[in-house]
Amino acid sequence: MRIMAQGPFEELARYYADLKNIPAHECVKGPETGTYMLTGRIAGTGDPFHFGEVTVTRCIVRTKEGFTGVAYILGKNLEHARLAALLDAMLQNPDRRNEVERRIVRPIEKNQKKRIYDQRRRVAATRVNFFTMARGE
Repeated sequence: MRIMAQGPFEELARYYADLKNIPAHECVKGPETGTYMLTGRIAGTGDPFHFGEVTVTRCIVRTKEGFTGVAYILGKNLEHARLAALLDAMLQNPDRRNEVERRIVRPIEKNQKKRIYDQRRRVAATRVNFFTMARGE
């Protein structure tokens, strides 16, 4: 789900369009947009504090076979949440799981890893290492 929720919507929609036999489904809840309160901790161990809010869109779908899919995505893209929830439901169906993983999840994951690698490489090229020299007094 992380891969489908965090991946670019355009990429998800492109791979989804190539799937055959999309199951009939209904939206049980949403898609709807709201906010979520982020909580943080100083140094990861301190007392929790409210860090801020983030916009989240969620959707819950149920296929006619009875599989229920749930998705939460950052932002306001209702169709992204609906597609991610439908694909979650399809992943729960043993007859469709391998196809969805092979045709959607793995390609998106591969592209995400490449984007992360490229970004880290660009950042590393501009890295500056500072050091302190002790003066002998």
